[in-house]
Amino acid sequence: MLVEASGDDGVVSRLAEAVDSVPAIVDVAVGETADQRARLWRYRDAHTDAIATRGPVHKLDVTLPPAELAAFMSEVRVLVAEHRPRADVWLFGHAGDGNIHVNITGVTE
Repeated sequence: MLVEASGDDGVVSRLAEAVDSVPAIVDVAVGETADQRARLWRYRDAHTDAIATRGPVHKLDVTLPPAELAAFMSEVRVLVAEHRPRADVWLFGHAGDGNIHVNITGVTE
């Protein structure tokens, strides 16, 4: 997850406290300088190119209420595994506004 924050002094430390309270998060990178932030954004932007190295990509852009995202992502993985067991599912997007990019590679038909 890439989060960008700006605002009053201390916004980064408040964000760090919030992130620290989520047990599932095990690693964090913080871009404190403009160069570091640009590098993180380049990394984020390059992941679609990395996925494309796996072959043709079938793409969907889905928007749901944020509270429904987790169930949707689980269901997509199950459905693809049932119908295209050799395919890979790549899910990423804008969780804050309920948008998920569904990319599927390895579909042979």
